[in-house]
Amino acid sequence: MKLLRGAILASGRRIVHLVDPEDLDLLHFEETGEMPEGLDFAILWNGVWREGRCYESYPYRTFVTYGDAQRLPLRAGMFARLPHFTLGPDRLLELANVYACELGYTRIQECTIVGEETTIEAGEYTNVAVHLGNGKPPVVITIKLFSSGDIRLLANTEVFLKTPPLDSEGAVW
Repeated sequence: MKLLRGAILASGRRIVHLVDPEDLDLLHFEETGEMPEGLDFAILWNGVWREGRCYESYPYRTFVTYGDAQRLPLRAGMFARLPHFTLGPDRLLELANVYACELGYTRIQECTIVGEETTIEAGEYTNVAVHLGNGKPPVVITIKLFSSGDIRLLANTEVFLKTPPLDSEGAVW
């Protein structure tokens, strides 16, 4: 897995809603499902857009504005303005190809987008197949774009948790 922080520039802004549908203090953006902690965005406060960053603090999360460092409470129903990020087909194919090469694979044929989405926005993901040829199955790379502009790449061949083999007495090597 690879995480590219701030890998793309915003192409604009979009308005989203903060929601907590089950009233469990699990505030998130309705449109993307992401939680606001650690993100830079703006909230509509008394009719004015205030830009800042959300921090998780006890007992509630806090939105701290830039400039005057005012602490504002975040609540369900508020409007937020997020940077708008998009990855088009060419960039998705390029990211998958470069990541496959970093993992040691050599592409033989063209990469293809096999996910439903050929262009993704913040909060969305898609899959790209890197065709290796010689009868080998393609490496499928999942690409997810976050509201922060970060991109996560994950290949279907990556192994994260693997139980080591046991010896004849049932002990781990």
